[in-house]
Amino acid sequence: MTRALIPLLPSLALTAFADDLPKVAYQKFASGLISPIGLTPYLDGDESFLVSEQNGVVHFLGGEGGQTTGTFLDLRDRMVKLRDGFDERGLLGIALHPKFPDVRKVYVHYSAPLRKGGTKGFDHTAHISEFTIPEGGRAASASSERVILQVDTPQWNHNGGQPVFGPDGYLYVGLGDGGGASDLGKGHVKGGNGQHLDNLLGKILRLNVDEADPYRIPDDNPLVGKPGRDEIFAWGIRNPWG
Repeated sequence: MTRALIPLLPSLALTAFADDLPKVAYQKFASGLISPIGLTPYLDGDESFLVSEQNGVVHFLGGEGGQTTGTFLDLRDRMVKLRDGFDERGLLGIALHPKFPDVRKVYVHYSAPLRKGGTKGFDHTAHISEFTIPEGGRAASASSERVILQVDTPQWNHNGGQPVFGPDGYLYVGLGDGGGASDLGKGHVKGGNGQHLDNLLGKILRLNVDEADPYRIPDDNPLVGKPGRDEIFAWGIRNPWG
């Protein structure tokens, strides 16, 4: 009899715990958006937040929500044309410089058409780019783009996503393995791109974007002085979107 009761005890405890949780509700905060992928705290007033949309536009949004209040950055004219319906390409994430607003820069990961001289037959080129916010302005200048990194990508899916700055001040960039079923086919190597240390697909990269042009490799990246790309911080990763 005792043994029969034991499996019930965890369930009873979880039920009691659930009864103590507060009720959850939601209310609409913003509307009129097409494909929002991120909300970034920014300044104040009508520019309290930046809302990133996969279609290539970053909007201002006020602290009370509602409708967007203007455009921070528009990259639609330099992005790959997105598929109707579902697509994993586009504007994939933004990160303000960790010393913003003293350092008036923002870093964007987006899908551009295959670069001139890019790998033949590949689908597009991933761009990691820096944009400057002019002194006295609140929107980023599209013409200020400094391309930090370009990575040719064989398929339209598994592109990675949101770049972030770590507590060390370095920029961390997640790139997917290049897509395709089971990491096979054109643009994929035996064993999978994520395990292949001579390319950047299927990796987390760690870059010092404050020194050198386009970036400096941190001395303590794990492959410095070893076989493989020095930009790599972690590998064996399928699709680090968020």
